[in-house]
Amino acid sequence: MNVVLLVVAIVAALISIALAAWALRKQRRILKELTASRERYMLVAEGANDGIFDYDLVTQSIYFSPRVYQMLGYDETELRGPDGLKRIMEPEDYEVARAALFGHLEQHHRDELQRVMRLRAHDGRVLTILARSVAQYAEDGTPVRVAGSYTDITDRLHDKRQLQIAASVFEASSDGILISDPVQRIVSVNSAFMRVTGYEREELTGRPVRDMQIPSAATRACDHALREFDKWSGEIAWRRRNGEGKALDSSVVAVRDSSGEVAFHIHVCIDTAELRYAQARIRHLAYFDPLTGLPNRTHMRGQFAQALAAARHGARPLAVAFFDLDNFKEINDTAGHSVGDDVICTVAQRLSEGVREGDVLCRFGGDEFLLLLPDTDAAAAEVMTRRLIERICQPVDVEGRSLDIAASAGFSIFPDDATDAENLVREADTALFRAKAEGGNTVLRFLPWMGEAVTWRHDMQSALRAAIVRSQFVLRYQPIVDARANRVRGFEALLYWNRPGMGVVGPSSFIGLAEESRLIESIGAWVVEEACRQLAAWKHVGLPAFYVGINVSGMQLRVGGAFQDVLAEAMRKHGVGNDELMLEITERHLVQDVKGGLPLLETLTASGLRVSIDDFGTGYSNLESLKNLTVNQIKIDRAFVRNLMTESGDRAIVRSIIALGRSLGLQVVAEGVETAEQMQMLREFGCDMLQGFLYARPLEVDAVPGFLIELAAGKVGRKAGERGSVVL
Repeated sequence: MNVVLLVVAIVAALISIALAAWALRKQRRILKELTASRERYMLVAEGANDGIFDYDLVTQSIYFSPRVYQMLGYDETELRGPDGLKRIMEPEDYEVARAALFGHLEQHHRDELQRVMRLRAHDGRVLTILARSVAQYAEDGTPVRVAGSYTDITDRLHDKRQLQIAASVFEASSDGILISDPVQRIVSVNSAFMRVTGYEREELTGRPVRDMQIPSAATRACDHALREFDKWSGEIAWRRRNGEGKALDSSVVAVRDSSGEVAFHIHVCIDTAELRYAQARIRHLAYFDPLTGLPNRTHMRGQFAQALAAARHGARPLAVAFFDLDNFKEINDTAGHSVGDDVICTVAQRLSEGVREGDVLCRFGGDEFLLLLPDTDAAAAEVMTRRLIERICQPVDVEGRSLDIAASAGFSIFPDDATDAENLVREADTALFRAKAEGGNTVLRFLPWMGEAVTWRHDMQSALRAAIVRSQFVLRYQPIVDARANRVRGFEALLYWNRPGMGVVGPSSFIGLAEESRLIESIGAWVVEEACRQLAAWKHVGLPAFYVGINVSGMQLRVGGAFQDVLAEAMRKHGVGNDELMLEITERHLVQDVKGGLPLLETLTASGLRVSIDDFGTGYSNLESLKNLTVNQIKIDRAFVRNLMTESGDRAIVRSIIALGRSLGLQVVAEGVETAEQMQMLREFGCDMLQGFLYARPLEVDAVPGFLIELAAGKVGRKAGERGSVVL
C-alpha cells in the first residue's frame, strides 16, 4: 500500500513538473511574441517618422522612444516624466490636452484619442504635434497606462496653409487663370476666366485647351515655344460661350515635376482692352484739352512751329488770333461751373465749325482760345476774326436757360508784327487785353501803341502789391468729405481778391501774373499765415478736427528756404501740427515747375508735412514723380469726374487713378463732385474723399461752423441720397 502511494506521489510530482515546464515555455513564447510585436510596432512607428510614448499612470513615469528625443532635440536627462512634458508644452495647449486625456479616462473610453498640441523644441522652434493614444485599464476599471505616438505635422500644416493661400490667390485674381494637364486638357479655371469667356467651370473641365482658342499663327507659335522653351506669351483669341472671339494678352508656362516630366500648364489671360483705351486716353489728354477735345498748348507748340516754317519758306503771312469770353466769370459765379463748362464747350464747337481747313485752333487755358490762320493777311484776319466773334456771341441754351455770350479777340501778323511764336502770341494777347479794356465784344489788331497793355500789366502788379499791404485777400474754404462716413476730413483754402471797384475776384485772373512777377511769394506767405491762424481759431472754439489744404505754386518752392521758414514760423506761432495741413501742388507744377524746388519739397515731407497732387491726370506725369516723392494724396481733376456717368474712357481713367493711389498707399480725392450718381460711383470705385458743389461751394470763414452743423443734421448732401447718421 505504501509503495502504491509513493508511486502515485512520484507520478503526480512528475506531472506537476511537466506542467510547470510547459507553462514556463508558453510564457516565454508569449513574452517573445510580445517583444517581437512591440519591436515591429516600434519599427513601423519609427519608420513612419513617429515617436512613441508609454505613460505609466501608476508610477507616473513616461517612456519616450529615441525618435521623440530626436524630434524635439532633448536628451533623456532633459525630458522625463509628466513635468518635463509640461515644461516644453505651450501653456494653453497643456490645459486643453490634460482635460481631454482625463476626460477620456474618466469615461473609460478604449478607442483612440487624438489631440493637437505645440511643443517647444530644444532649438527654440515650436512644433505642432499630433498625439494619438489608447488607454489600458485594470480589471476594476482603473486606468493604468496610456500609450501612443507623436507625429510632427508642422510642415504639413504649413504646406496646407500655403495651398490655401495659393487657392485664394488663384480664385481672387482679376486675371483669368486656366490650369491644364500635360496633354493640355483643362483641369481648373478661376472666376475671372469664367467671367471673360462666359463659361461655367463644369463646362470647361476636361475640355482640350485648343477647343477654347481660335487657331492662328499665335497658337502655333505657342505650341512650338512650349515644346522648346516651356513658356510663351502673346495675344491669343479665346472663344467665348456666345461664339465670339476675345483677344487676350496670354502667357503660358509648363511646370515640370522632379523627374522632369510636365506636370501641368498654367495659362494667364489678361483683358487689356480697357487698359489700352485708358492709356490712349491719357496720351490724348497730354496733347488735347479734356473738356473741349481741342489741341492744348503742348500740341499747339508743334503746330505753331510747322506753320511758321511754312510761312517763312513760302514768304506768306500768318495770323495769330486770341479769343476770350468777356463775361465768363459772371456765368461761372451765377450759374455754376458745370454751366460754365457747357459754355466753353459750345464756344469751342462754334469756333471749330467756323474755321477753315488748315487753320489750327487750341484751347489756350480757361476761357481763352488761340487760332493760327496760315496764308492770311491783316485784312483777311480781321474779317475772319470778326465773323468768328459773331458766331461765338450767339446766346447759349444751357439747362433750360438762355445765356448771353460776349467775347473779344486780338490778333497779330507774321512777319509784320513779329517773326517768332512767342512774340506773336504776346502781341495778340496784348491786342486782346486792349480790346477788353475798350469795353469788350470787339476785335483789335496789335499796333505798336498798344504797348500800353504792358502798362496795364504793370498797373495790375501794382494793384496786387497794394492788395498784399492792404489785406485785400481773403480765403474761402471748400469742404472735403469722407466718401463713406460722410464726415468732414478737411477744407481746401481757396484764395480770392476783394479788389476795390471790381468786387471779389477769383484766383484764375491774377495767380498767373503773380507767379510771373514773383509776387506769389508774398501772397503765398499771407495764405500760409492766414490759414494757420484760422485753423487755430477754429480749434480754439472747439470745432471738430480736420486738416486745411494750402495751394502751393512751384515758384514758391524754388526760392530756397524762404517758404520753409514762413511755413515753420506760422505753424509754430499758431500751434498747428503737421497732420493739420496738406500742401497742394498741381500736377502741372510737379511735372514742369517743381524741379528746382523738389529738394525743398522732399525736405518738407521728410519733416512730416503731407503733400497732395492737385488736378491729377491732366499733367501727364510719370510714376517716377510719385515714387521719388513722398506724396500722401492725389486729387482727381474735375474734368474726369464731370463725364464720369457718360464717358467710359473717363470712368476707366478715374478707376485707374484710384487703383494707382491705393497701390501706392495714397489717399484719393475726387474734385468737382456735383451729383449723387457721381458720388455713388466714386464710392464703388473705392475713392476716399469727395469735394464739390454737391456738398458746398467755397465757404466764407463765418459759414464753416454752420456748414458743420448742417452736415451733422443731415441737411447737406441730401440730394446725394444720404439717409444715415453723420459723424463729425
